[in-house]
Amino acid sequence: MFGVSSNSTANYYTDPVTGDYVPYYAYTPYKDYLRFFSEMEEKGYIRKLPQGLALLDVISLGMNGYNNIWDPDRVLGNDGSNFPPGSILLKSDPDATFVITVPQGEYGKFQPNANMAWRFYEYVVGNIPDAKLIRLLMLLEYSHFGENWLRYKAGIENVHYKWVGEPFKSPLVYNDPATIPKKYAGLGSAGFGQFGNQNFIGDTIAFRNWTPFIVQWIAWWEDHGGYYNEDIWIRPDKLFDASTMTPEQYQAFDALNKEFDPQITVVRNEFIDRMNKGQIANWDAEWEQYIEQLYAAGLEKLVEFMNKDEVKEFKYYASLN
Repeated sequence: MFGVSSNSTANYYTDPVTGDYVPYYAYTPYKDYLRFFSEMEEKGYIRKLPQGLALLDVISLGMNGYNNIWDPDRVLGNDGSNFPPGSILLKSDPDATFVITVPQGEYGKFQPNANMAWRFYEYVVGNIPDAKLIRLLMLLEYSHFGENWLRYKAGIENVHYKWVGEPFKSPLVYNDPATIPKKYAGLGSAGFGQFGNQNFIGDTIAFRNWTPFIVQWIAWWEDHGGYYNEDIWIRPDKLFDASTMTPEQYQAFDALNKEFDPQITVVRNEFIDRMNKGQIANWDAEWEQYIEQLYAAGLEKLVEFMNKDEVKEFKYYASLN
């Protein structure tokens, strides 16, 4: 909601007040988030869970849970009262408060399922002969692309499963394993891997077997730009990563980071601790003091490095495509 992700200190944003490239914990919109969170807690809209074993007790109760953008309540059937939030209201806490926040906030960005589109997967292969590598890639292509993968994941259509509606655009319904002919029994389970295993990667919609609600949401997502839509993604301006720096830059910044991180962490923890105890009386004034303490603890050196033109922004790398 506030245009910032606290998932990583490697992301650097252009601060709207100072103009510096700063990590999330020194980013002015993060102050707005902390103030919002503090106010919601004071008003009772947010309640902290117990920690340690008590938290495990809460998690173990089937009637407790949460729904997020990837986990909406069931659309098929009439058993919604068996799942949160219905189950909580009916069975455990009739006075429970549910806060539904809109995804877009003051800064016009939200985070559907990741903090940016720089994520990637790597396959590192050791010293193997070319012929064996070619064979592995052929198997990968055969089992992961086209419609072949679905045979390994779900089996044969109308034998192991059937579609609710249009193929690949609707959920799968698996047949009872007891009704499947012996020669097609596979692993004998109504789900993963009739002829293979559950590690095969497939089409997202069919592989996850989502409800029509999710299928419709994915179609909307893809129609409106998906991962490449600049209007909805949080894009940190610079990234501390070996892929966005020269080896010399990466090593130099890594050394600075390790040198000053302990002192910076102390300042951060003290501020958050005071917030959790309700001791922030004037957010703007105390945030300014907090920023001064961060810079004095060593953040100034990190910011000075990130402000260099030689450390390129994400826009630069995006323009190379």
